[in-house]
Amino acid sequence: MENRLGFWLALINLVGGLLYFGLVALAAMAGGLPPAEPFQTLISAVTFLSIPCLILLWVVLHRLTLAPQQLFSQASLVMVVVFATLTSINRYNSLTVVPQAQALGQTEGLALFQPYGWPSIMAALEVLAWGFYFGLACLCLAPAFGRGRLEKAIFWVLLTCGTLSLLSALGQVLNNIPLNLLGILAWGPGFAILMILLMAWFNKNL
Repeated sequence: MENRLGFWLALINLVGGLLYFGLVALAAMAGGLPPAEPFQTLISAVTFLSIPCLILLWVVLHRLTLAPQQLFSQASLVMVVVFATLTSINRYNSLTVVPQAQALGQTEGLALFQPYGWPSIMAALEVLAWGFYFGLACLCLAPAFGRGRLEKAIFWVLLTCGTLSLLSALGQVLNNIPLNLLGILAWGPGFAILMILLMAWFNKNL
């Protein structure tokens, strides 16, 4: 039951991640970043709706982790909850405050609340979420995997995604754009590869 649920949750997150980056790519081709409407709303909606599935996926992973490694999976789950809270605040703000303030013509200081662009409080929260807390979640979860070829692959992907995510957060703190952009590798191809490997792992244990 849990492995079957985990498989479908990983698939949903894979589709959500691909849809997100597909929309970002279309927005970049249409007018660059930050994305214009309707892309900004669509991107925020996809992310906001995907977050509960990511939390549930981590709950399943924690429940399936063997007892000696559950300290690591539990720590990872806590990090994911903090991550989800921060990125949900950003995306809900993008779906409510930003468009409604624009519609009312109240745009003074609104740049600080845009989900993209810099400097922006919400952009900082997003990197705090995906860079720092998601990075820690990946690093904490990695020790739960390591038995057999498939689990070792998951271990190394988690380790890589976690490291790149933390470097991205550090890049924002240092205002180092190349370092900050490393996170794209973790949250794009890295995340997709992780979901595919987890699907294979859940399917193997059905």
